[in-house]
Amino acid sequence: MKKQILGYLVLFAVILTSCNDVTLQRENRMVGDWEFEMVREFDQFAIVGDKVTDEYETVLVTFFDDNTMEYQEDGTVFSGEWDLKLDNSGEETDFELIAFLSNSSGEVKQIVWDNVSIFNKKIRAIEQFDNGDWIRYRLVKI
Repeated sequence: MKKQILGYLVLFAVILTSCNDVTLQRENRMVGDWEFEMVREFDQFAIVGDKVTDEYETVLVTFFDDNTMEYQEDGTVFSGEWDLKLDNSGEETDFELIAFLSNSSGEVKQIVWDNVSIFNKKIRAIEQFDNGDWIRYRLVKI
């Protein structure tokens, strides 16, 4: 019985550690400069979204390894902290990016991206709004 309990504790510790390792690996892959490659806006019931990539062509996103970031938009630089969290609160387990940023004028920007995936020097994410509308982002590392 004691061996069984010890075995479960070891298994639990391995699972916890591996989840943290996966998050850290994803965070490490995010470090660097990114630009928006494709942005589509969807209303609540849309199957095909409107392409709005041109609205983001002046935006540069930079993630640093100390979990700070810059979001440069039309010459304005927002900076602050970001965190990538494993979100298993819904039906699926996925990653969520949360960032709290501000600029030198005191303006605040909050970023909450769901379903974050990082693969082949691309970030894919979704931003959802209370009214049911959502935006799908694809960024490419430069």
